[in-house]
Amino acid sequence: MNPILPSRPVAASAVPMPDWSAGGDLAAVVAELARRPALVSFESTRALRERLAGIATAGGFVLHAGDCAELFAEVLPGLVTRKAAQLCELAAILAGVRDPARTVVVGRIAGQFAKPRSYPSEAVADGSHVPIYMGDAVNGLAATPLARTPQAGRLLLAYDKSAEVLRHLAAIATPYPVFTSHEALLHPYEEPLVRPAGITGTAYASSAQVRPAAVAGTAYASSAHLLWVGDRTRQADGPHVALAARIANPVAVKLGPAARPEDVAALVEALDPASSITSSPRRERSSTSPATTAYAQRACTWRSPRTTWPSAWTTPTGRCRRGLCAHRPPDRPNAQETCRCQPQSPRSSRWSPVSPWTPTTAPTSSACMAPAWRR
Repeated sequence: MNPILPSRPVAASAVPMPDWSAGGDLAAVVAELARRPALVSFESTRALRERLAGIATAGGFVLHAGDCAELFAEVLPGLVTRKAAQLCELAAILAGVRDPARTVVVGRIAGQFAKPRSYPSEAVADGSHVPIYMGDAVNGLAATPLARTPQAGRLLLAYDKSAEVLRHLAAIATPYPVFTSHEALLHPYEEPLVRPAGITGTAYASSAQVRPAAVAGTAYASSAHLLWVGDRTRQADGPHVALAARIANPVAVKLGPAARPEDVAALVEALDPASSITSSPRRERSSTSPATTAYAQRACTWRSPRTTWPSAWTTPTGRCRRGLCAHRPPDRPNAQETCRCQPQSPRSSRWSPVSPWTPTTAPTSSACMAPAWRR
């Protein structure tokens, strides 16, 4: 356990985690990661939080895209350049719809080397079973017992490859800053890279100085600008949500079609207790739950029409919380009292504005921007 992080009781992970027992000295690897420089600076993570908070309150777009799982072999200057260019091209399309200054680019890049799996093993051609592939940070892609044995040393390779991608990103000129992100799946990787905010800059990213007085006692994950918790590991009392709740980075939660309103409410409470029970303006973690809610709206509208989502992010009086509802008139983006959401029909759980403006112009609504055939 990283001493910087406050501890709290947590439940066991709901999905299989790597068994490192046969793959080297995990404790030595964790200690080495703790000695290495931060990959991203606190100032850059704070800048992303402020950008996301601005979009949540005033409107804009967040482009979050990239590989399901990066491969070590694909960490090449040309490929990184092409990925960054593609992200910026997509962002330019969004910026053409709305103000470019209100478009934020977050890539699943420079750290997305692990992937959660529902089962610990899989069958191969000869009928035998081998450990499941969990990403290059854990084991190899070849379906052999040796390649699939989790190797602790791969965590150091994941760090090295992430640093290499960051160096490539810093060396190319892009019209938008590309923030990095990945799923915070592997605690032996994430926890040693948690740093106290205010420490000097990094060897790989921005080295802007932070005002220590403004961030005293704050810890942040230096492995990426944004971390997210996956749909398989999003238990509100689980270790992955606990880690996300204890860091100052902007965080997100991926919600699939099985998520229920009470699940979302519990996640909001776990990640942002200061603003989850009142309708007061959101404070420090104002960029946390909007990312969570965007996933929720998408899952609700496209995949789970029987779920009534608004109860998860409305107050006891029925009003939408600041920063969580996209159905606000563009001339009064911060006015909670002008949000008048209601169900479309008794058979639909989708909520839509009854104000006269067009819902497709909603500042942060994933649901309103769904293709017509999915509405």
